[in-house]
Amino acid sequence: MADIFVSYASGDRQRVEPLASALEAEGYTVWWDRNIQGGAEFSDEIEKALQVSKIVVVVWSEQSLTSHWVKDEAAFARDRGMLLPIRLDDIEPPMGFRQHQTVDFSTWRGDINTPAFEMLRSALKTRFGDGVAQATLRVATNRTQKLKSNWPLRRQIIAMGLAGVAIAVFLAAIFLIRGSGNGAPERDAALTANEDVSGPSIAVLPFVSMSTSKEDEFFADGLSEELLNVLANIDSLKVAARTSSFYFKGKNEDLRTIGAALGVNHVLEGSVRRSGDRLRITAQLIKIDDGFHLWSETYDRTMDDIFEIQDDISRDVAGALKIALLGGEGVASESAPDHDPEAQRLFLIAQAKLSQRGLDNLRSARDLFQQAVTIEPNFARAHIGYANATLLLNINHSDLPRSEAILESKRAAGIAVGLDPDESDVYTAFGQIASHEADMNNDRELKEEGLENFQQALLLNPRNVLATYWYAIALESVGEMEQALAMYEHALSIDPLARVAHYRMGGLLMLLGRYDEAEDQLLDTLALFPEYLATQSALAELETARGRPDRAVYWAQRIYESDPRSFSNKALLAVKLAELGEIDAALEITATAAEDTTFTSNYLRAIHYIILSDHQALYDLRYVLAEHDDSNWQQAAPLAAMLMGDFEEAQDLFKSAVPEFYVEEVVFQRGGLDPVTAFAPAYVEQQLGNAARARKLIEAAIAAIESDGSKNVGARRHGSLTIGYALLGDKVAATTEVKAAYDSGYRGGWISFVGRPETYPLLESVRSEPGFQAIMARISADLEVGRKNWASGKTARDVEAELKARGLAI
Repeated sequence: MADIFVSYASGDRQRVEPLASALEAEGYTVWWDRNIQGGAEFSDEIEKALQVSKIVVVVWSEQSLTSHWVKDEAAFARDRGMLLPIRLDDIEPPMGFRQHQTVDFSTWRGDINTPAFEMLRSALKTRFGDGVAQATLRVATNRTQKLKSNWPLRRQIIAMGLAGVAIAVFLAAIFLIRGSGNGAPERDAALTANEDVSGPSIAVLPFVSMSTSKEDEFFADGLSEELLNVLANIDSLKVAARTSSFYFKGKNEDLRTIGAALGVNHVLEGSVRRSGDRLRITAQLIKIDDGFHLWSETYDRTMDDIFEIQDDISRDVAGALKIALLGGEGVASESAPDHDPEAQRLFLIAQAKLSQRGLDNLRSARDLFQQAVTIEPNFARAHIGYANATLLLNINHSDLPRSEAILESKRAAGIAVGLDPDESDVYTAFGQIASHEADMNNDRELKEEGLENFQQALLLNPRNVLATYWYAIALESVGEMEQALAMYEHALSIDPLARVAHYRMGGLLMLLGRYDEAEDQLLDTLALFPEYLATQSALAELETARGRPDRAVYWAQRIYESDPRSFSNKALLAVKLAELGEIDAALEITATAAEDTTFTSNYLRAIHYIILSDHQALYDLRYVLAEHDDSNWQQAAPLAAMLMGDFEEAQDLFKSAVPEFYVEEVVFQRGGLDPVTAFAPAYVEQQLGNAARARKLIEAAIAAIESDGSKNVGARRHGSLTIGYALLGDKVAATTEVKAAYDSGYRGGWISFVGRPETYPLLESVRSEPGFQAIMARISADLEVGRKNWASGKTARDVEAELKARGLAI
């Protein structure tokens, strides 16, 4: 039963979501349908939710005034004394509802300390009486009882290799480490992939800061990006994307090389010198083929004139291009909104830091965006920046609890869409939020919502590179791998030096089992961005997939040495050392978590318990994480209970985590639950005497893994089938699959998960089989060779020699 039913028009969904989130934060349970279609009839689910709710908040807007759906729900609430209306636009409610006082939310921007929200809060308190206290009490209780009574729905328990269960979700997330790549590429081919320079085109190179302050450097970068955005509004002019243009920052590259790489025939470059409130900006437009300066100018102004400077530069560049290139066609630039100059300065610095990524930069960017919107509340792009920085602090660094990051990001994006509903980037932000939330919950509906938002972003701006490759990532999550590859290629056609698209394409090729292509793609990415740690992390995973764990340690060691303080760098190296069999070395790294009381150290602590097979400690860690409302590791709890032999507790936890496995007919769909995750719950059912239910679940999972649409390939596929057949007692098939897993590259990656083949109970039926033991012996021998090669330095020498032969200087 929900406390509050929210009735709204489908077109207002983005505006309503921050309100629903704010009400939930107040302690109420809220029912609201994300997929209302105007004019549709009541579904049984909606009518049932409406019947059992205590209050109906009806959201009047220009769109809902014409919605029969909203009017019907409002009439239902009015007739039962449950109606509490608000309005988003400056309109009157329809006839029949004007006698009810309507709370004005037309200027609400997500702040719960405004008069509008306080009026709503007061009205709800009057309606509920002490009910609000009870609702708040329920939330507080759930925070400590979440695993037993209210586990977040549909947590995906990803599995890889023979013991594939549990921790892979988090490891996959934290190892997508963001870095900054400033090194010069060694491969000429990487800089000549976009040589079509026909038609008027331009790249805005990062303006050089002539000041010593790092903040002024960020300001210069931000100003360059804003000029790029303004020029992108000129009809008939191709403008190189930001990532590609900024790739050449600090490099002394020949202009012809830049033009060939970016597919442009002109560049705009310049410098910025700031002294207090005074600015001196120089800019020059250069023709690439002969180096001729078409135009140059110096602007001496104050910060109050920052928008005028941007307009002047873009107008002058457009005029020069009009004469030189466009044959007298009309050229119009779009002026930037006239925001407060200090808010704009803060925004420019924040935007540059956001683009550079990294924990410190993201923290600073978030603070600066907040300062900007405090000064200028109607600054839509600053709200978008705040949403992006907040979400990335959780996705990339787990620096904020997941629920807090999602709530704050939704709030900021909701404000932004109210201010500027035609801004492409706000739908990109909504898409990222929905996709992240979907990954945590394995919620197919949220995945579809993410896809829809990215599609809307690209409809508004087909050249939005960020939306393009995030759309590709979302397509991966629903199993549309070939479409995802096509979108990565499209992103690179727009922005040929977009490092995320380069790296993600390599990762996707690896997931598809196309290892040679993946290696080529990742090494090309490494050539372009030598310091981009995500590429090196992907290379570590590629070496693991190929059965070369000593080489995986090589890449993990490089990442760790770049920043030994980083918990994610420690975690990756510890896992790879443990997979190689260097247990003492791995534990030496994870033991440092005992000295760190920060929230993120819990992840390293969890890996420590996994390596030690201390299932009780891992199980108990859930209570610490629950205090932070974090669910990244909570899916390990049922597995830990299972491994401790507490099968009834494990069953309860599995039922809460993956209720889809406890229905009459289990269906595995592309982009939904990984079928491998069904094996541990099935084993628990076996131990509780539910053999028929267990067999049905196992057979459905095996069929899904063997289907053409399965994402399971290579060693992962065969290792997963080994578990499935072992659970069915088919020793011949299990032994056949474990040999296929070995031949595909499996060398014992189980250590990074909850169990090892020699002790993992799901493999009990096949463990004593001679064929299985023979494969385990071969794996042990291979690992011994790998340990010797790593310890002697041979592995490092071999890898670096191969890289050198490819033209990569490491």
